[in-house]
Amino acid sequence: MNPRSTIVRLGLLLTMSIATATAVAAPPNFHDRVHLCNLRLNALVKITFGQTGTTATVGVESQPVKYNPYYQSSPFQSYIMRATASIKKDSASPWSAIVDSQEGIVGMSTGTPVYAGNSVFKDGTCEIKGSVYIFTSCPPESGRSFDVALIERNWVGCGVY
Repeated sequence: MNPRSTIVRLGLLLTMSIATATAVAAPPNFHDRVHLCNLRLNALVKITFGQTGTTATVGVESQPVKYNPYYQSSPFQSYIMRATASIKKDSASPWSAIVDSQEGIVGMSTGTPVYAGNSVFKDGTCEIKGSVYIFTSCPPESGRSFDVALIERNWVGCGVY
């Protein structure tokens, strides 16, 4: 084996290792519309992880449930939303959570999102989690009486690897 091919192989191995480590360390952010009641209703949900030199954070937000403008729907569906930002410093510790919740009527709510945020000191054994739970009654046109959505993202290791 010549020295040049050994250097090339080592360079490729190092590049793949760095790419793998970066992919593993990336936070599992979520930002999308959650569709409910056979696409008749939806809510914009964001779960965002961040970090500083010493802390890891999670922010969880959900906009109020809205009607999909592309579908005709009967009014006055009620909903309940809960945003939860949870932390634990290691696998043996209990979860500590901050929760914000809201009840409303689709299309008639105040427009204020639910939001919860939390942070923990970074450590390779810490874990942070963001979740949004939505329960809503459905318009008769959807063919369902109610719908439930749970969006949850965990970040094990809090960015320390």
